[in-house]
Amino acid sequence: MNKQIILSIVFILALAGTIYFWLGGTTSSITPVPDAASAEKGESTAVQLAQLRKLKNLRLDTDILEDEFFRSLASPQGVPVLQQNEQGRPNPFLPL
Repeated sequence: MNKQIILSIVFILALAGTIYFWLGGTTSSITPVPDAASAEKGESTAVQLAQLRKLKNLRLDTDILEDEFFRSLASPQGVPVLQQNEQGRPNPFLPL
């Protein structure tokens, strides 16, 4: 009988602990945004806009495409062709 009481107490404690952690995690984690955070967000937006303006004014140097060495490049010859693998059944989930 003593063994049954101890197992019952352990079970009840385990159940209570599970309920506590289960319901303890449902507290609301949404907090209102303070004004200071809004100001920081505005500053970060300004920084992002400045970076985007830099990208807009970016000029790529395409002179390499006009280079004689680049034009003399060719595709490699004698590349072995890979063999086609045998395909499986149209629907592999159908029974055999």
